[in-house]
Amino acid sequence: MKPLALKILPDDAASVKDGWQIHRQRDFRGCETQALLPEAVGRNQLLRMENVLLFSTGYLSSFFELDAAVITGATPGVCLALAFGGAYNAYFAPGDGNVYTSALDTSNDLPLNVSAGTARAVANAYISGIEKPVMFLGKQYCTNPNPDNTKNGILNLTDFTTISIPGKTIRKLRVYTNRLWAVNSDGTIQISDNGDATVWNPLNILWLPNQEPALDFVPVQGGAIVYGASSIYAMYGADYRDITFVPLQLGKRLTGANAESNGVVYILSTEGIYATTLNAAALQPHSQQEFFKSIFPMLTASPQSITAVHLQKFYAILYTWPVQYGGTQSLLYYYLNNGYSKGNLLLPQECPMTLALNDINTDFLFGQSAGTLVKSTYPSRDLQKPHMAVLQTRHEDADSTRQKEWKEFAVTVHDAVFGASIDAFLDYSPYPIAIASNVILSAGDNIFVLNNASGLTPGNNFPRARTISIRLTFNNGATVSTILANDTTGNLLKSETTGNYLTFDSTPGDFLIQELRLKYALAGPDV
Repeated sequence: MKPLALKILPDDAASVKDGWQIHRQRDFRGCETQALLPEAVGRNQLLRMENVLLFSTGYLSSFFELDAAVITGATPGVCLALAFGGAYNAYFAPGDGNVYTSALDTSNDLPLNVSAGTARAVANAYISGIEKPVMFLGKQYCTNPNPDNTKNGILNLTDFTTISIPGKTIRKLRVYTNRLWAVNSDGTIQISDNGDATVWNPLNILWLPNQEPALDFVPVQGGAIVYGASSIYAMYGADYRDITFVPLQLGKRLTGANAESNGVVYILSTEGIYATTLNAAALQPHSQQEFFKSIFPMLTASPQSITAVHLQKFYAILYTWPVQYGGTQSLLYYYLNNGYSKGNLLLPQECPMTLALNDINTDFLFGQSAGTLVKSTYPSRDLQKPHMAVLQTRHEDADSTRQKEWKEFAVTVHDAVFGASIDAFLDYSPYPIAIASNVILSAGDNIFVLNNASGLTPGNNFPRARTISIRLTFNNGATVSTILANDTTGNLLKSETTGNYLTFDSTPGDFLIQELRLKYALAGPDV
C-alpha cells in the first residue's frame, strides 16, 4: 500500500483560507473624506487628514511650522514690496505723519522691527493690515485706510505721496483696464481715471446689481469676478458708462476668502468651494458636509474676516479666520485634485493677518501676536511648537463580507519620524486597539506584527474583523536627554535651582509618508 503523502503547511497558512494578501496605498491625492462606507471612500482617500500636507508627488508630508518671527512692531500693519528672491522693501505707516521703510529678508532668523525703519514724512499716511502693493504705470501703490476718512485714499510708495479719496475707507486695491480699482469697507467699488492714479471721478462708484456690498473684486482674463455675500457676477467694462454684470450665482452665502489660480477664483462659501470663471461659478463636490455645518455660524457671522492664502508649491489654498469666531480647524483645499484636509491653524485675535509670499524662503506670513508676524517654515525641521498630525485610513473590507485575519501593518517613510502612535478600529468600533505608542519610525519600511500589538494582552491574537481602519498620530516630539558637559573642566552642568543635570531637547518634525501597507487574509466561512 502506498503511504499517504503529508503536506507541510507554512506558518499561518493553516489559519486562513486563501493565503495572505497585501493592500497598498501609495497615492493620497483624494485627500480627506467624511464618508464612512468603504464603497464611498476612494482608494486614494483618507478618513482624516489633520496637520498634514499633500505634497505634489501624492505623498503625505509634515505641516508648516510657524515659530520663527519675521516682523515685529507692525501695528497697525505693513506693506511688503518684493525686490528679488526673498528680499522685500517693508513700508510701515502708523498714522504719525511718517512712512518708515526698511529691508526685509525672509531667510533671516532675527525678526525685523518695522517701526525702527527710516522715516519719510508723508502727511496722512496710514497702512493697516498686511498687503503687497500693486504696480500701476511703473509706480507702486497700496491702500491708505486712514481712520479719519477725510484722509482716506491710496499711498504712492514710489514717490511717497498720498492720493485722497475722501468719504470712504478703502480695503483692497486692484489694477484692471489701465485703472486702479478700490474696494471700500461699505462694499462700493471706486475707479480711477484711465491711466491716472490721482483722479477719481465721483461718478465712478459702483454697486453690485442687487445693491449688496461687494466683498471682493478679482480681475481675471478679459474681465473680473465681483461678488458679495450672496451673489457672484462676471463683470466687463472700464467705467460706469459701459460696465456690464453677468450673474453667475445668486442666493448663496459667500465669504471674502478667495484665491485665484490660472483664471479660476476659488471662493469659500458655507456650502464649500465655488470655482469661478467668467463663464460659471460651480460648487466643487466634496464629502465635508459635517465640517461645513460645524463652521457655518462662523462663516456667516463675519464673512469678511475669513482669509485665503494661496500656497503655490502645494497647489492649495489655506482658508482660516480669527480664533474669536469659533471653530478649531482651518481648511486646506487642493484645487488640482478637489481634495480637502484640515489644519489646527486659526488666527489670533490680536493680529488676524495672513499674506501669501511664495518666495524662495517661505510660503506665507501668519499673525502671532499684536504687531508680530511669523513665517511659514517647510520642511519644518526642528520644531519648537510641534503640530500633532493625525491621519486615518478608510475602513478596508477587501471587497468581502468575510472575516479577515489581520497580519501586519507597515508604513514607509522617507526620514525618521518621532512620536508615532498607531491604532486600529475594527468593524467601525469607536474604541481603538493600540498597535504602537510613541515609537520612532526609521527611514524606509516599518512593519508592525499585529499579534504583537501593544494594546493586546500578552498571548492574545489580534481580533478578526470584516473591516479595519488604521489611525496614525505623530506628535513630532523626541526628547533627546543629552547631558551637557562643561567645556573647560569636563564637569557636568547642573541647574542652580533644581540641582538636576542640564539636558537639551530636540523635536524633529519632518515626515514624508510614501506608503501604507496592510497584510491580511480572508478567514472564516463564506457569507
